[in-house]
Amino acid sequence: MLRKSVRSLAFVLLSLVLLAGCKGTEDEQINAARRFSNHIATNHKPGRDSMVATFLFRDYFQNQYVEADFLNWFRSFYDWQKKQFRGSARVDTDRKFAKELAGAMIDTAAIQETGVVRVNNPDKSQQAAYFWMVRQDNRWKVAIVTKGEQLVHFVPQQ
Repeated sequence: MLRKSVRSLAFVLLSLVLLAGCKGTEDEQINAARRFSNHIATNHKPGRDSMVATFLFRDYFQNQYVEADFLNWFRSFYDWQKKQFRGSARVDTDRKFAKELAGAMIDTAAIQETGVVRVNNPDKSQQAAYFWMVRQDNRWKVAIVTKGEQLVHFVPQQ
């Protein structure tokens, strides 16, 4: 009877540790998306560029009109003065897209994890922002941010 109780307690503790670990990575992704949003909304280019993970996304910021559009769009769902999202944010940790990133990454370090952070826009007529997150060297970066959920080709099709 005592062995069964010890095993049950061990199982419960292990489950709590695993769940806490998942929540930790979710918080890390949301915080990284928030930092990235702050860099965009405050037009802090060095901070923004340090978090851009793919050549495709980096190229977006080479065009001043696209860059200005991103600035305006991010300010619609991110309050740069309060340093927080205006809408709710949640993480999809089951989203795996490392294979799609092959050949698209600026940093060639191994991809440890991927996930997507969805940030709802308080304006219900606007689609949510989807942050396609990549963890390399224990640091979260952004592969791309899309308006709404869509299929992304990180490497141009031949």
